[in-house]
Amino acid sequence: KAALAAIAAVGRKGDGVVVCAALSSLKDSEEQVCVIAMLALCDVACRGDGLAVLAVVESMRRPSLPIRVAALSSLSGLANHGDTSALSAIRLALQDRDARLRQAATLSLGLLARKGDVTATSEILALLRDSDADVR
Repeated sequence: KAALAAIAAVGRKGDGVVVCAALSSLKDSEEQVCVIAMLALCDVACRGDGLAVLAVVESMRRPSLPIRVAALSSLSGLANHGDTSALSAIRLALQDRDARLRQAATLSLGLLARKGDVTATSEILALLRDSDADVR
């Protein structure tokens, strides 16, 4: 975990070797290593890096809630506005039964949807009726 945090602090944005190291750490068996790798990607990968976005979207399929929440947070910093694969993963998370995931997805949708996106606006308005206050 310490090495990932350090590489995020000193690695140059877009450095392929550093980005690959963070990407490979997404598959670590230790949950906290994956979470830190997810957050480190935001520091070392360039916005719109297709490989990084794809890897983070794939991490949304993992059963671990902390990994999925970190993935949603990372998508906000990695994906381009309007990125369809990122938005699809976010929209799926909006349906999750866990309020913490819905909350993270709501924030990510607000950050990644294009200004004036009618669908995103409608989805966010519907979330104002969510059963969980943190989502609302």
